[in-house]
Amino acid sequence: MKKPLIVIIGLVIIVGIVIYARGQAPKQSEKPSDESGDVMVKENIVTTTKDGFLPAEITIKQGESVTFVNGQENPSWPASDIHPTHTAYPNSGIQKCKTDEESMIFDTCHGLASGESYEFTFNEIGTWKFHDHLRPTFKGRVIVVEAETKKEGDTMMEQDDAMSEDGESAMEKAGEQQTITLTGKSFEFSQKEIRVKKGDKVTINFSSTDGFHDWVVDEFDAATDRVQTGENTSITFTADKTGTFEYYCSVGNHRAQGMVGTLIVK
Repeated sequence: MKKPLIVIIGLVIIVGIVIYARGQAPKQSEKPSDESGDVMVKENIVTTTKDGFLPAEITIKQGESVTFVNGQENPSWPASDIHPTHTAYPNSGIQKCKTDEESMIFDTCHGLASGESYEFTFNEIGTWKFHDHLRPTFKGRVIVVEAETKKEGDTMMEQDDAMSEDGESAMEKAGEQQTITLTGKSFEFSQKEIRVKKGDKVTINFSSTDGFHDWVVDEFDAATDRVQTGENTSITFTADKTGTFEYYCSVGNHRAQGMVGTLIVK
């Protein structure tokens, strides 16, 4: 009788050890491995806080959108400079609010409630300043850079398939991106002559080093904001016709005083 009893006790001990060991073994996580990773989608978000916009400057690629979120209690009205007309961004203007063109302008056209958001797609390259229409001291800027160029193979196919009657390719007709940096001071631009080609998309980055100035060329309906010493602004236009054109400062009698230059489009 003792022998079977000893065997039974031994089996009970072995079973107990096995059960205990299983209970102590680390459990395999049911959470999927992060090795594959989720695809991260870039979000361009500017939030209005009680102290201003955060971030106050954001850089995006041409064609990307920025979402403006009101993150504080007071209403917030993000819109293109300049205050109060909102005309700095091409084709924008507060007068277009409540019209069929409202969706195409950089302007919320009303005060966003707390938590409310507004999204705008930037298709124009340049540096675009904005402000809160309800608190104009809240300022920021969106820097729009050129999107990645197409693959060489795609470009070659477009050139082969799109020859114009005069032998120029559609790629040549579309022109290139030209960025010109200018400064203005008392009755003088830093550059007296600008040369571009027909079809070029021209961005003028303009700043004042002395006084109140702007940059204007009438034939292309292009005009920067007027800026004070130390401020900068930007305008983008397409040089869609050839010729020689005068650009000038429209402030006061600056043009008559000789604050002019020549834009040559070949």
